[in-house]
Amino acid sequence: MGDSEKSTRATSGGRTHLRIHLINGSVRSIKCTERVEIQDIVRLVVSRINADANVVSKHFAIRMLHERTGEAYWLAFNLTLGDVRQRYESRYPREEWRYVLRIRFLPRSIHELLQKDPVTFQYFYDQVKHDYMASSVSTSEYEIAIQLGCLEMRRFFKHMPQAALAKKSNFDFLEKEVGLAKFIPEQVLEATKSRKLQRGILSYFKQFASLDEDACMIKYFEILSKHRRIDIDRFDCEVGSGVHIPVTVFVGPTQGISYITEQSASESHMANFYQIREVNIVPLDSKRTAVRLDCQIELEPIIITCLSAKTAYEMATLVDGYCHLYANTRMSVFKPIEADAYRSSVASYSSISSSNAKVEDLSRTLSPPPLPDTLRPKLPRGPSSTPPLTASASRSARLSQLWAESSDYAEVSVGEDKESPYSEPGARAWSVDRGKVILGPRVGEGQFGDVHRGTLVSIKGEGSTELAVGGSLVWCDRFQFLYRLVFFVMLLGEH
Repeated sequence: MGDSEKSTRATSGGRTHLRIHLINGSVRSIKCTERVEIQDIVRLVVSRINADANVVSKHFAIRMLHERTGEAYWLAFNLTLGDVRQRYESRYPREEWRYVLRIRFLPRSIHELLQKDPVTFQYFYDQVKHDYMASSVSTSEYEIAIQLGCLEMRRFFKHMPQAALAKKSNFDFLEKEVGLAKFIPEQVLEATKSRKLQRGILSYFKQFASLDEDACMIKYFEILSKHRRIDIDRFDCEVGSGVHIPVTVFVGPTQGISYITEQSASESHMANFYQIREVNIVPLDSKRTAVRLDCQIELEPIIITCLSAKTAYEMATLVDGYCHLYANTRMSVFKPIEADAYRSSVASYSSISSSNAKVEDLSRTLSPPPLPDTLRPKLPRGPSSTPPLTASASRSARLSQLWAESSDYAEVSVGEDKESPYSEPGARAWSVDRGKVILGPRVGEGQFGDVHRGTLVSIKGEGSTELAVGGSLVWCDRFQFLYRLVFFVMLLGEH
């Protein structure tokens, strides 16, 4: 069936043959049930390419690609194959989907990766080269394209003498039989005359003649990284509330999470992976979805507005994977919550600045006062009886169970927390109706809207209370407030 061969094929006993495409064009076929998790599929395929799955499997992920439309989705580790089919595969005929194994969570150092696992290093090189060759390369990048092409020629023809291409017959063989398009982007070949191309190739091929295979790949990374960011993923997002400011958010292994605006010339750092405790996403409206990063106690939550639910989900799972890889988190930090729960958490954490408050950091909310532990919102983490799969021995045992010929497959179920602190009563405990607040003049501004002087009319028979009132510009049916002008007051509790 060639390239159009089905990515999944049903077999007897409720199992499926799943075809995983590698970056070099080869395919690995595995047999599994729909209850198997994506992380176990990744681990098995990584082991089958002779990489050390115990060491490097956390770098890999599977990307679904629908070639006819260009739709692509990263598959979260905790999804089952059944989840994937219901959520994504059902949109088009199953045979039109392509499952591709890619390195999604990048290494901090290619030199360390080479020492740790040469197979994964080679795979990462092939992936970077494949993406570069498939990208749009302008003719202004001629010198870079020739250098990279010659490095790949040197690696491909590792025993060729440095002067071999000086002979026209050898160059004609390279051009016609092997094909220059294997090494140099077609846009550059079409825009360059043959004689100029031959001179450039001969010159750089001589420069790289002394490099061995590993040195050629490292040099390839060094040259390309000077002109393209291959160490990050980027997302077009917004920060701020009320006035949404367009930014580009960068997520990568060395800088963590940062962003840049159209006006700024340098990146602004937001957080490192070891500082992140939880990641949530929630829809704001029909188009925008928020990603909330809850960090260590001394840091404020980070709220990023993505322009689509797909972007938010991919950012959240990317951050989760990096936390698992570099912050050594045993459990996933990605905790999707419902919209009502998210609003309750914002109401609990939102803050109001003083009369001279300014927005100092567009990516963060302003600092709230510390809450008692009994009132501090905590995201549900599922049943405590579910043990983390951390030890390599337990993972090996689970894999043996999943891929054995017997029909006994592991299945992990997640219970529901019926006593979630984000239920509606919790939201009511931190908000009041508009009619009980007399709004005064504007005295400042914050990320969640303008700050006004106001008066709260009597609650529970008490007298009126002077307040700083923050008006939420996203959910404006209620006023969120946390401060008196002088000290913090719990409006519906004991003073």
